[in-house]
Amino acid sequence: MKETTLIVISPLAMQRKLAGVMLSRLMSRGQLELEAAMLVNLSAADRNGLSTAIPTIADWDMASGNTAMLALLAGENAADKVQTLNADLEFSLGGGLIASPAAAQLKAALQLVSNMTRRDNLLCAAPAAGEERTLLIIKPENFRAPSVRPGAIIDMLMSLDLKWVGCKVHGMTIADALEFYGPVRQALRSKLGPKIGTKALAAVEKDFDFKFLPAEADKFIECAGNGFADDQFEQIVEFMAGKRPSEVPENELDLPGGAKCMVLIFDGVDAVAKIRTILGPTNPAQATGGTVRYDFGTNIMVNASHASDSVESYEREGRIVRVNENKISELAAL
Repeated sequence: MKETTLIVISPLAMQRKLAGVMLSRLMSRGQLELEAAMLVNLSAADRNGLSTAIPTIADWDMASGNTAMLALLAGENAADKVQTLNADLEFSLGGGLIASPAAAQLKAALQLVSNMTRRDNLLCAAPAAGEERTLLIIKPENFRAPSVRPGAIIDMLMSLDLKWVGCKVHGMTIADALEFYGPVRQALRSKLGPKIGTKALAAVEKDFDFKFLPAEADKFIECAGNGFADDQFEQIVEFMAGKRPSEVPENELDLPGGAKCMVLIFDGVDAVAKIRTILGPTNPAQATGGTVRYDFGTNIMVNASHASDSVESYEREGRIVRVNENKISELAAL
């Protein structure tokens, strides 16, 4: 039976930077999909409430802090699978790191999560003085099937000297993706369009053995080049949101397109540069070992992750993907 279950990754596990490793094992070995995730600062009331449905939480050592991760995983017999896999995680990584409700307590645990997660998605309102805030998006290709990929990317990010202050599983609307990648459209037209248009002109003239007049040739190059660039832009939007804008009625542009990604927010000194360095070049073919795109990228578009290229870009991109919002409370209530 397909169901959604809950895991709570303890403050000790977060302090030991084990969240990525745990998600990798649960998703790949259990063939479970990540439906939602949120970082929370557990209050005494949160902990006491959760422990009524998940008793092991009452025994957690909170000396390492109170930041925990809540995640919803979906799949066949998800609750039982997580219980079984948790025993393996405790054997290899140690106890008191992850908790999940037994199937009989699942409904009560999800209701508690629904009630406690109606709050700001970010652990703090702004970065500390001298620090930057930035975001990284784990792209949709990493969620097409249950695998180690999302957790492994998170694990690589944990090597950085940064503070992880928020996350969410997110489905972009077509309107979101159009705005998010809007600056790319003109860049494609100006950089790619003339090259493609010129090649198209040469191919047509050769195939039909005639020459366009100069003014007509310029129009042909512009039309063919812009058409190609716009098609490339539509492919990017489709990849990130799930549908091509030209195939979506205007009244449906604000609906999720069906693609899933994960947004992670980090604070720290030189956070923008540190994140972009561990991602590697946009083109995975140019990336070096130890970078996300070297390990998981395929091509310039299917390159595993996106990261803001400046604090100003974070402000724009964070607004579009609504970093302060998280739908985990709604999903837990279903």
